[in-house]
Parts: sequence; structure tokens; C-alpha cells
Amino acid sequence: MRSLFLTVALVFNALTAFAQTPLAPVFQSTFESNYRAGECGTNIMNLVKLANQGGLDTSSMHIVQITNKGLFNFGMVGAYEARGYRFPPPTREKIAYTDLRSWYHHVILEHNGFIYDYDFGVEPQITPVAEYIERMFLPNKKWSMGSQITPREERLSKYQVEVHSAQDYLAAKRGQGEVMTMGAFLDLFSH
Repeated sequence: MRSLFLTVALVFNALTAFAQTPLAPVFQSTFESNYRAGECGTNIMNLVKLANQGGLDTSSMHIVQITNKGLFNFGMVGAYEARGYRFPPPTREKIAYTDLRSWYHHVILEHNGFIYDYDFGVEPQITPVAEYIERMFLPNKKWSMGSQITPREERLSKYQVEVHSAQDYLAAKRGQGEVMTMGAFLDLFSH
């Protein structure tokens, strides 16, 4: 699987950030309706199911789970452009914003060199893998409670990425996927 995944990643890395994939309209039209806070795995599986039901080819879709194997951030994954909502007085009107969030893990979808993540930003963004990783997990920003920035190299080596075929998930074949560091995953798309 690794050589096939690497080949696909390298071929589609040449695409521009403005490319539309067949999955884009499904993701964009379900950005609000398919989203449940704190349920990233379910959100992504629902996206894959909708794509499959719509007749899209899921063979090049990959479900990617990210965990933190390091000691920084109490072993949680820190996401810098995570979606959130506020309901300020007096109207309590729902206002979307992005902020730093910490999760025990995070699940996203990679398709043809682009990331689909319902938790990334307040509007649907279909972002090339390298740009997404840089913006979501690697900015040189301090935590609001911390005084230090975890070094980039530590995040790249301690965040673990596990890649699964979306078709395997649809078929309920949920064994261990291909495991690598975030740095190795990023390298697949940075050439």
C-alpha cells in the first residue's frame, strides 16, 4: 500500500491548490449539515458514505488518524485553526470562529493530495496536504496557557499518522493502517 500511496501522493502533488476534485461539492454542501463537534471520525465516515452513495470512486480516498505520541500538550493533538462556536449575550446568536483546540486524536480525509476536514476553519476549505499540515498543526505560535512553543521537529516526529483505505472502512475491514510520523506523511506531499 505504501508504494501505491506514495505514487498517488507524488502524482497529485503537482496539482494546484485551486483544483476541484469530484468530492468537493459533497464536502462543501455538507460542511454544516454533516458536522458534529467532537465527532471527527463519524463526520469523515459520513462524508465517505455520502461520496460512495453518490457514485464517486472511493478507491483513492484515505482516512487519516492523527495522534500525539509525545509528552508535549499532555499527549494531545493541538490544532491551531479548529472550528468553534460562541453564543455571546445578549442575542446568543451563533458565531463561528477558529481557535486552538486539543484533541486525543483527530481524523481527516485525504483525497488526491487534498485534505477534507470539517473542523478546519469556519468555511469549507479543500486544502493541499502540505498547506493543511502547516496551518493546522505546525504554526510557530504559543499556546494561550504556555510560555514555550513545542519545536516543529518534535511535532513532526511525535505526531503519528495512521492511513487507512476508505474502501476498507466502507467494507468494515478496520485493521491497522499504514503508520508513520507526521513528518514522513508530509514528505509524501512536499516534493
